[in-house]
Amino acid sequence: MKPQRIAFLIVVLGLQAAWAGAALQQTLQILPQRAGLEPVQLPPLDDLEEVVREQIQSSQSALQQLGSDEEVSEEGLAQAYGDIGRLYHAYEFAQAAESAYRNAYRLNPSSPQWPHLMGLLLEGQGRLQEAQLYFHEALRISPELQAARIHLGQIELQQNRPRQAVEFFRKVLESDPGDAAAHFGMGQAETALENWSAARDHFKTALERVPQAGRIHYALGIALRELGQLEEARSHLAQRNSVGVAPADPIADSVTELKRGFVIYTIRGRSQFQNGLIAQAAESFAKAVEAAPEDPGARVNLATALSGLDRNEEALQELGKALELEPDHPSAHFNLGVLMYKENPHEALRHFFKTLEQRPDDEQALQWAARLAVREEGQEEAARQLSVLAARRNRADELVVLEAVKALIEAGRDSDAAALLQTSEEEYPGRGGILHAWAYLLATSANPELRDGERAAEIAQAVYSARRSVAHGRTVALALAESGKCQEAADWASRMLRVAETSQQQAWVQQLQTDLQLYQTGPPCRPPFPSQEPDREDSQPPQNP
Repeated sequence: MKPQRIAFLIVVLGLQAAWAGAALQQTLQILPQRAGLEPVQLPPLDDLEEVVREQIQSSQSALQQLGSDEEVSEEGLAQAYGDIGRLYHAYEFAQAAESAYRNAYRLNPSSPQWPHLMGLLLEGQGRLQEAQLYFHEALRISPELQAARIHLGQIELQQNRPRQAVEFFRKVLESDPGDAAAHFGMGQAETALENWSAARDHFKTALERVPQAGRIHYALGIALRELGQLEEARSHLAQRNSVGVAPADPIADSVTELKRGFVIYTIRGRSQFQNGLIAQAAESFAKAVEAAPEDPGARVNLATALSGLDRNEEALQELGKALELEPDHPSAHFNLGVLMYKENPHEALRHFFKTLEQRPDDEQALQWAARLAVREEGQEEAARQLSVLAARRNRADELVVLEAVKALIEAGRDSDAAALLQTSEEEYPGRGGILHAWAYLLATSANPELRDGERAAEIAQAVYSARRSVAHGRTVALALAESGKCQEAADWASRMLRVAETSQQQAWVQQLQTDLQLYQTGPPCRPPFPSQEPDREDSQPPQNP
């Protein structure tokens, strides 16, 4: 069984739960070791594992001893400050790391690693403008530091400046045409600029190099959908997950390499998993289980990585052990539901329901449970409620709404689907996917009372004017046919057929040929209802785009 990897959950550990409050009371500090430096507040270490606590304490003592030696050069002291900064950074003590990095940079402004690390730290905190300054400084010192350019490009994207982002990613690709992170960033920038063909090409190149990166699958699916390549788009969207692609960055790696202990194996594994290093993540999570065999979250994480390697039987065993340790563990139940989704849907649904008992607002569990409920006998009402609930909680997410609409239609609840689409459009107007689905449903619904060809044509033509794909043009034709305007429908179908033939979209060619025959033999020429027999042997009900 090939697992659905879209939604597997990694259990995240928060190392700094008490840091914000404790920092106000913290009085211990490493005093400035030279004039012009700043003190470094010592973070609270009581809740850390002994091996980690000893690692940090010994490094703090070493820095203080080194600083008392007047013969130590500023470059040597900068290295010591930088090393303790990396250690704080590794364990997510951001305030202490920032002071240490700043001192290292003041002592040795010719080294690119300190401004680069400061940029990484600030970017992780969302302090983007400050991070930009440090990444630019790192590049000034070391122009070949391509990872800094990729981070600068990503920051430009986060600030909605895709044209500026393109320049950073292009510079990286000039040096290394195969850089996956740069191609992914370039694809994101082209997406923001609505250059869908260019975005598709960059995403495909990135995916060739990091095939397990579900974030690329998702982005590629969106680009393909905009280009009207719907079957391929669906295939990629179904493979989406949280795995991304990170730039090659030895300076950043020097931080993660410092981590030790159960918590550190967990942090390291989470970082590896998110960057597509699934085998390495499995090794790190396995070490975390060895260090803390009674921790159910460690076993959930290991199961997640094992599933990513298609080692599903081992994953099931780890999840079973997690539930022995904590019978109501929501992530364990969720991941079991995903693993059992195809082969044992009834049991999978039970696990999703258990997840929702603990986390009623879990949107992913709601969506998965809704999909299963529409297939299970006796679950029709649950399907409707779950689907609508999932979309109501996140109507701002177009894909969530469209998945809920699909579930409602499959359950025979076209009226509920139309109401959800209308409400979504009223709250978040102008989204092409929502409008297109609404127009298609009004033109082709199995419920005769719901059909409204005039309204469908109005919506579909507005969408087509913005998108101009074969799929959107076909929906215009369907809407016109439902309105009884057979000749206009035939004209639209003919136009779309020529486009599909020219662009070699064979699936659409076949579908449009069938549609055209229906329109040319009318009136009536309205799209047939599922219960109707086709008027001709070679005509078929229209397929949902």
